[in-house]
Amino acid sequence: MKSIQFIILFIIGSVFVMSCDSTNMNSMLFVDEQDEERLDSLLSKAQILYDTGKFDESLKITNQALALNPNNEQIIQLKAFNQVSLAGFGIIDMITKIASSTSSLSGETADLLGSLAEVLEVNASDFSLLADVNDASSISIFEGLPVYHPIDPGEYDDTSAPRNQINTLRYLNEAINTVCPFISEDLRKTDDVIVGSRYTCKPFEGRTEFASQAYFIFFLSHLAETLIFNMILLSNPDDTTSTLNLLEENSTQTGSNIFKRIAALQDSLGSEVTIATLGDVTAATTQVIEDTAKIFNTNAGSLLSELMNNLRKAVGSFAYMAGMPDTITEQLNNALDSIFNAVDSVGGATSELQGQTNALKEQLGGAILTNLNAQVDDLIGQINTLESSGSLTASELAELEVAKANAKEMCSSLDTFVEGSSLSAPSSCDDL
Repeated sequence: MKSIQFIILFIIGSVFVMSCDSTNMNSMLFVDEQDEERLDSLLSKAQILYDTGKFDESLKITNQALALNPNNEQIIQLKAFNQVSLAGFGIIDMITKIASSTSSLSGETADLLGSLAEVLEVNASDFSLLADVNDASSISIFEGLPVYHPIDPGEYDDTSAPRNQINTLRYLNEAINTVCPFISEDLRKTDDVIVGSRYTCKPFEGRTEFASQAYFIFFLSHLAETLIFNMILLSNPDDTTSTLNLLEENSTQTGSNIFKRIAALQDSLGSEVTIATLGDVTAATTQVIEDTAKIFNTNAGSLLSELMNNLRKAVGSFAYMAGMPDTITEQLNNALDSIFNAVDSVGGATSELQGQTNALKEQLGGAILTNLNAQVDDLIGQINTLESSGSLTASELAELEVAKANAKEMCSSLDTFVEGSSLSAPSSCDDL
C-alpha cells in the first residue's frame, strides 16, 4: 500500500513542481524580458487549464508558448502531459493500477497486461482500424465465432496510418514525440522497429530539471500502446470488453473465439470423418491455422512486434525515473522475465527485438498451437484411415488426394508459423 501512495504522491508532486518552479533556466533562453513575462503568463494559464481538465485548451496555450521559446522544458513537458491526458485515460488511475497490479500478480506478462487494460477505453470503431474481422462465413461450424486479424499499425509519421487515425494512439504517439529530446539515446535506439521522428529527434540542448517527468510520459505512453495492441490481438470482435482470454488459465481460455473455433473443429473430428465431410473439416483446420498465423505475425512492424517494442521501451524508461521504489521497478521487470529470459532458447532471430517478439509469440500462441496440433494429428489420422480402408471408389480416392494435398499445405503453414521459435508442428505431418 505504501508503494501505491508513494507513486501517486510522486506523480502529483511532479506536476506540482512543474507548475510552481519559476527558476527554470530554460525559460530565460533566447527570449527578451517582455517575451519572458508573456511566457510566464501563458505557462500559468496552460497549467490552470490542465489542472481543471481542459486539456485541449491547455495544449493550444502550450503551443503558443513554445512559439515564443521552444527550449522551455516545463512547457514542453506540460504539452506532453496534455497529449497523454487527451489520449483518454486518467494518469493517476493508470499509475495506481500499475502499483496494485505489480504488487499482487504472479509475474506473468499476460496477467499484468490484462489487469492494466481495465484503465483504458477503446471502442469498436478503433478496433476496426487495427484489425479485420474474419467471420469465416463459408465454414458453418464457425458461425457466430468471428476473430480479429490484426493490421500493421503503420509508420509513426504517416498521418494516414492506422495508428494515427485512432485518437488515443495519435495522442500517445505525439506525446512520445514531444518528450523525445529528453530521452536517452540508448533508450531511443530503434533496433529493427519502424523508424520515425519519435525516436530520431535532436537531443534537448538546454538544462534539464525535470528528467523524471519526461521518462514517466515516455513510459506511460508506451505502456498504453502496449495495452491497446494487446486488446486487438486478444479480444473477440463480438465483445471487445471481454477478458483477454487467450492469456488466461486453461479453465477460462474457452471464452476466446479462437479457442472456440478449435473446440468446434474438435467436435467435428470427434465424429467419424467421411469423404463427404473431409473437405469441410480440412477447410476449417486451414482457417484456424490462418487465424493463428495472422494473430501472431512477428514480422517487423506487425502489431505483435510493435507490442514488444512498446514493452521494451516502457520497462527501459521506468528505470530512469528517479525516486521510484526499487520493488515496483523489479516487479515490472519480473512480469516480463518470461519473455526476456526465453530469448536465449529462441533461434533464428535477426535482432534482440525479433528474438523477444518470437518469445512473446510462444507465450501467447503456445496454448493455441498445442490445441491446434492435436486437431491436425486427428485429421491426418482419419485421412490415413480412409486411405487404408481399401473400400473407396475412384472418385472418392480423387477427393482423398485433394484432402491430402490440402493437409500438406496445412503442415507447411504450421512449419512457417513455428519457424524461429521453440514451438513445433504436429509430428503426424511426417506421415503424409
